[in-house]
Amino acid sequence: MTLSEIFTKAIMNTILGMGVVFSVLIFISFIISLFKYLPGLLEGRKTKKHPAAADDSASIRPADATDRKVSEDTSEGDPVMVAVITAAVHALMREETVTTDAYVVRSIRRI
Repeated sequence: MTLSEIFTKAIMNTILGMGVVFSVLIFISFIISLFKYLPGLLEGRKTKKHPAAADDSASIRPADATDRKVSEDTSEGDPVMVAVITAAVHALMREETVTTDAYVVRSIRRI
């Protein structure tokens, strides 16, 4: 084989490889462009199931005053959970303000 034949084959292999890569990338971008239609497709399926769910909800007993009171209390939040979240936020903020200029040495014992 002459040098020109080797270069010709190398160029053809390069063009073929790049062509395959770009065609796959174009195919992937086409698939990604179809994702914008996915929420509408899924919503269409939900609306088909939704009337059946409404029929099922009609058979459920109506809520009385005690059920409404319980749902109102839970919407405000559990005071214990609020205290835990507040403590976690406070601890995080305190860690951010502490400078780490010095090394901290802790002894670790294996049992």
